Amino acid sequence: MSAIGKYPFVTIDNPAFDFENLLIGKTASQVFNLQNSSLVPTRYTIERVNDDGKDNAIQVDHTSGELQPGQIMKVTVTYTPSLAGVKSYCLFKVSAFGGNEIEFSCRGEADGYSVELSSKTVHFGEV
Repeated sequence: MSAIGKYPFVTIDNPAFDFENLLIGKTASQVFNLQNSSLVPTRYTIERVNDDGKDNAIQVDHTSGELQPGQIMKVTVTYTPSLAGVKSYCLFKVSAFGGNEIEFSCRGEADGYSVELSSKTVHFGEV
Protein backbone atom coordinates (compact mmCIF):
# COMPACT_ATOMS: atom_id res chain seq x y z
CA MET A 1 0.00 0.00 0.00
CA SER A 2 1.27 3.47 -0.81
CA ALA A 3 -0.14 6.96 -0.41
CA ILE A 4 0.66 10.45 -1.57
CA GLY A 5 -0.15 13.45 0.54
CA LYS A 6 -1.19 16.62 -1.23
CA TYR A 7 -1.42 19.95 0.49
CA PRO A 8 -1.99 23.50 -0.77
CA PHE A 9 1.05 25.57 -1.63
CA VAL A 10 0.80 29.19 -2.81
CA THR A 11 3.54 31.40 -4.22
CA ILE A 12 3.88 35.07 -5.13
CA ASP A 13 6.17 36.60 -7.75
CA ASN A 14 7.22 39.70 -5.78
CA PRO A 15 7.88 39.70 -2.00
CA ALA A 16 8.44 43.48 -1.65
CA PHE A 17 6.80 46.63 -3.05
CA ASP A 18 8.40 50.06 -2.87
CA PHE A 19 6.14 52.93 -3.87
CA GLU A 20 8.96 55.40 -3.11
CA ASN A 21 7.85 59.04 -2.72
CA LEU A 22 4.32 60.00 -3.74
CA LEU A 23 2.47 63.30 -3.50
CA ILE A 24 -0.41 63.28 -1.00
CA GLY A 25 -3.78 62.64 -2.60
CA LYS A 26 -2.27 60.69 -5.52
CA THR A 27 -2.57 56.92 -5.93
CA ALA A 28 0.01 54.38 -7.11
CA SER A 29 -0.71 50.70 -7.77
CA GLN A 30 1.37 47.58 -8.26
CA VAL A 31 0.18 44.09 -9.17
CA PHE A 32 1.54 40.71 -8.16
CA ASN A 33 0.57 37.17 -9.12
CA LEU A 34 -0.64 34.78 -6.44
CA GLN A 35 -0.39 31.20 -7.71
CA ASN A 36 -1.61 27.88 -6.41
CA SER A 37 1.40 25.69 -7.21
CA SER A 38 -0.17 22.52 -5.80
CA LEU A 39 -2.42 19.85 -7.30
CA VAL A 40 -5.34 20.56 -4.95
CA PRO A 41 -7.67 23.58 -4.72
CA THR A 42 -7.10 25.98 -1.83
CA ARG A 43 -8.75 28.86 -0.06
CA TYR A 44 -6.50 31.73 0.94
CA THR A 45 -6.56 34.90 3.02
CA ILE A 46 -4.45 38.06 2.87
CA GLU A 47 -4.12 39.94 6.13
CA ARG A 48 -1.98 42.65 7.67
CA VAL A 49 0.61 41.39 10.12
CA ASN A 50 1.45 44.70 11.79
CA ASP A 51 -1.93 46.45 11.70
CA ASP A 52 -2.42 49.05 14.41
CA GLY A 53 -5.29 50.62 12.45
CA LYS A 54 -3.67 54.07 12.28
CA ASP A 55 -2.25 54.06 8.74
CA ASN A 56 -4.56 52.92 5.95
CA ALA A 57 -2.48 54.30 3.08
CA ILE A 58 -1.60 50.81 1.78
CA GLN A 59 -4.44 48.49 0.76
CA VAL A 60 -4.95 45.27 -1.19
CA ASP A 61 -7.92 44.90 -3.55
CA HIS A 62 -9.21 41.68 -1.96
CA THR A 63 -8.42 39.73 1.20
CA SER A 64 -9.63 36.19 0.47
CA GLY A 65 -10.54 33.81 -2.30
CA GLU A 66 -10.17 30.36 -3.77
CA LEU A 67 -7.58 29.08 -6.24
CA GLN A 68 -7.87 25.97 -8.36
CA PRO A 69 -4.73 23.86 -9.01
CA GLY A 70 -2.25 25.89 -11.06
CA GLN A 71 -4.50 28.97 -11.12
CA ILE A 72 -2.98 32.45 -10.94
CA MET A 73 -4.82 35.38 -9.32
CA LYS A 74 -3.75 38.99 -9.84
CA VAL A 75 -3.72 41.02 -6.62
CA THR A 76 -3.45 44.81 -6.71
CA VAL A 77 -1.70 46.75 -3.95
CA THR A 78 -2.47 50.48 -3.82
CA TYR A 79 -0.76 53.30 -1.96
CA THR A 80 -2.72 56.51 -1.34
CA PRO A 81 -0.94 58.79 1.15
CA SER A 82 -2.94 61.45 2.99
CA LEU A 83 -0.47 63.03 5.45
CA ALA A 84 2.74 64.70 4.28
CA GLY A 85 5.97 63.36 5.72
CA VAL A 86 4.52 60.02 6.83
CA LYS A 87 6.52 56.90 5.98
CA SER A 88 4.20 53.94 5.57
CA TYR A 89 5.32 50.34 5.98
CA CYS A 90 3.01 47.36 5.99
CA LEU A 91 3.66 43.64 6.17
CA PHE A 92 1.03 41.28 4.74
CA LYS A 93 0.65 37.53 5.23
CA VAL A 94 -0.91 35.21 2.64
CA SER A 95 -2.21 32.01 4.21
CA ALA A 96 -3.35 28.93 2.32
CA PHE A 97 -5.74 26.89 4.47
CA GLY A 98 -3.99 23.62 5.29
CA GLY A 99 -0.86 24.76 3.49
CA ASN A 100 1.89 27.34 3.66
CA GLU A 101 2.12 31.01 4.65
CA ILE A 102 4.13 33.67 2.82
CA GLU A 103 4.73 37.33 3.57
CA PHE A 104 5.21 40.42 1.45
CA SER A 105 6.06 43.97 2.46
CA CYS A 106 5.03 47.37 1.15
CA ARG A 107 6.51 50.80 1.81
CA GLY A 108 6.00 54.35 0.67
CA GLU A 109 6.65 57.92 1.74
CA ALA A 110 4.19 60.80 1.45
CA ASP A 111 5.41 64.09 0.03
CA GLY A 112 3.61 67.36 0.62
CA TYR A 113 3.29 70.25 -1.76
CA SER A 114 6.29 72.56 -2.00
CA VAL A 115 5.29 76.20 -2.51
CA GLU A 116 7.63 79.17 -2.83
CA LEU A 117 7.07 82.84 -3.50
CA SER A 118 9.05 84.46 -6.28
CA SER A 119 9.39 87.68 -4.32
CA LYS A 120 9.70 88.57 -0.65
CA THR A 121 7.50 91.65 -0.98
CA VAL A 122 4.44 92.57 -2.99
CA HIS A 123 3.97 96.24 -3.94
CA PHE A 124 0.46 97.16 -5.00
CA GLY A 125 1.33 100.77 -5.81
CA GLU A 126 -1.21 103.45 -4.95
CA VAL A 127 -4.61 102.04 -4.16
